[in-house]
Amino acid sequence: MYSRNGLNLRQIWEIIIFCILTFWVGFCFVGGLLFTFYPVKLSDYVPEIPIPLNLIGILLLLSVAIYFIFSFRRLNFRAKGYQIRVPEPRIAFLQLGLSSVDYLLSGSIIYFLLPSNPHLTLLHVLVFFALAQIIGLISTVPGGLGVFETLMLFMLEPYFGTVDIIKPLLLFRTIYYFVPFLIGLLALMFYEYQERDEFLRKIEKATYSSLSELTPQVFSILVFLGGVSLLFSGALPSDPRYLHDLNYIIPLPLIEASRLFGSIMGVLLLLLANGLWKRIDGAYVLSLSVLLMGGIFALLKDLDYHEAAILFILFFFLLPCRKYFYRKSSLMHQSFSKSNVTAITLVFVSFVWLGFFSYHNVKYSNELWWQFGINSQASSFFKGYGRSFHSASCSWDGKNP
Repeated sequence: MYSRNGLNLRQIWEIIIFCILTFWVGFCFVGGLLFTFYPVKLSDYVPEIPIPLNLIGILLLLSVAIYFIFSFRRLNFRAKGYQIRVPEPRIAFLQLGLSSVDYLLSGSIIYFLLPSNPHLTLLHVLVFFALAQIIGLISTVPGGLGVFETLMLFMLEPYFGTVDIIKPLLLFRTIYYFVPFLIGLLALMFYEYQERDEFLRKIEKATYSSLSELTPQVFSILVFLGGVSLLFSGALPSDPRYLHDLNYIIPLPLIEASRLFGSIMGVLLLLLANGLWKRIDGAYVLSLSVLLMGGIFALLKDLDYHEAAILFILFFFLLPCRKYFYRKSSLMHQSFSKSNVTAITLVFVSFVWLGFFSYHNVKYSNELWWQFGINSQASSFFKGYGRSFHSASCSWDGKNP
């Protein structure tokens, strides 16, 4: 972004170093004051540090003092042909003020997120925060991730439980790191989009055109899977609790018929998927009707609103795609490829196996083909299986339905 605005590599490095330097000026100033004049005894929280905390604070304050001496004297340095300019005093004081406020705000976030404790003051938390920050930076782990949290956990443990500490630390990461990062990422994406608006529009147009070519194939696969869902749900036993509740609203014969017609709709969807793949207009119209009826039957048979929702969503997505199905051809004379026949056959075999497996504990009798009831779901499968098999066999004539 800087180079696009006419800055060269040297100027960009100056900006980066200036920002890093600004952070350290404020950190050394506030951290130095805290360590020097408010040296918390850390031996109660973490292993004893070999260097006294107030000595670390004095060294940090000295580094800030040296920086301002260079600034007032307008000293410049040369290193490998590059001139390093120290900011003038006005800029240096702005660096100090901005960075100090930034540090105090970030440290205060953790304090105000922690539960109330009369033995813990804001200064305590700021000292802990400074120490964890400086060790996290020395560890060279990006953002001190893990190192910072571990140290804060140890130092705050005498005051709170582990859960009470972890929650504020996670919120701190979210507020102080993730949210600004997300805002910056969105700003960068918006900037990049504006810079490449014309190029992206061309890509969008080409992508839309390419995806449009695949629309019939995508809906063909989805409709096929919808048929598989209807068949398999008809082979599985329904939850008796739903059936008992449903029986108060819907007559039992209608529930039984819905299971039967649901299986038939599943078979039709398997067969119509082939027509959708070939962009046949009749397959499009009939698929809409079958999807709508399949969703209704899914609700009526056992309140299967998940399956019904999928079929209804597929119906509404397919509805505006009429222009992709333009071929005039009879559904009764379309041919099926070997792979299509194999896929449908595998679905039927799986459907039959699943049904017999689901009701393997039910003793077979001739009455299963004609009796029905809430607790006699095996008969529903047998009738659905017989009707589905009959529909498929009547529709199949070699390779032509």
